Amino acid sequence: MPLVDLNQTGWYLDEREVLKGNRVKYTAIAVDPSVSPLPDVTRWVWKTSKPTYPLEFWSEVVAAQVAGVVGVHAPRAFPALYDGEYGALMENFVNRDSGEVLDHGGDLLMAFKPDYERAKGRDHSVQLIIRAMQQWGLSQTCYPVLFVQWLFDGIIGNQDRHQDNWGLLVQPDPENQVRNVLRVAPAFDNGSSLGRELTDDGVTALLLDGVRFEKYITKGKAHVRWEEDGGLLEVSHEELLQRHVVSFPKSRTVATGFFNVDPVGVEDAIRTVCRGSRLGTGAPISLEREDLMVRLCLYRLSRFKRILGLDP
Repeated sequence: MPLVDLNQTGWYLDEREVLKGNRVKYTAIAVDPSVSPLPDVTRWVWKTSKPTYPLEFWSEVVAAQVAGVVGVHAPRAFPALYDGEYGALMENFVNRDSGEVLDHGGDLLMAFKPDYERAKGRDHSVQLIIRAMQQWGLSQTCYPVLFVQWLFDGIIGNQDRHQDNWGLLVQPDPENQVRNVLRVAPAFDNGSSLGRELTDDGVTALLLDGVRFEKYITKGKAHVRWEEDGGLLEVSHEELLQRHVVSFPKSRTVATGFFNVDPVGVEDAIRTVCRGSRLGTGAPISLEREDLMVRLCLYRLSRFKRILGLDP
């Protein structure tokens, strides 16, 4: 996987357009299409890592590759260097030329529930999302896609799919004062995953200590809550799946199809990126961290399969 040098001639980064989120994000445009890592894409988003997690950008790149293997639509991503700083160069999936606009999940939920608590997303729940989508006739077409994105989060260990890390691509119709929903946005902002917060010592500890590894797996929570008895429960990704298949039986078919994936393909996707990181970049992924990424994903995948009865 090539390292993209955004300082070379042919690239323009609009530092005035700081995009939504808590990482530095700029619009990056391949003015000369020949410098783009994908010939059919000229508009990109360049996103840095959180300063305390300098290798976080690699999680974004690895997650994009895993998404391709498991069949989740996610922006394609490449490692990139700009002004001496490493980041992830991600495909801009909003087609501005056709008038598309990204409506974040928080926009949808606030339109449905004006007092929605958006700062922390404490009201962010499965049931609220479904009720909001039902109001606009989207629950049958859009909700299953979002559900699959949560299953993907379960594999990579992403706990940050908050209300502004998912959304709908819409086409405004000012004349009729409506916003026509085109589709669910790809699974974007996947960097809070794959053990990106672990120090090198933490990586070693998880690889050597099975009990600690198991605790790390089980302590993770999905951002979206589950409504029960008038309250909101924080649940793990596994609990989220278990509750779905009980409350929404059709979701079992969706989940079964999603998890019918070859783990070898997942492992190959991770190792390919990690090997490439050690060739010509100043921010390599260690062999130990590579092994942990693989182990985390494959172990989570096996646990989900057992829930669905796909593995003996």
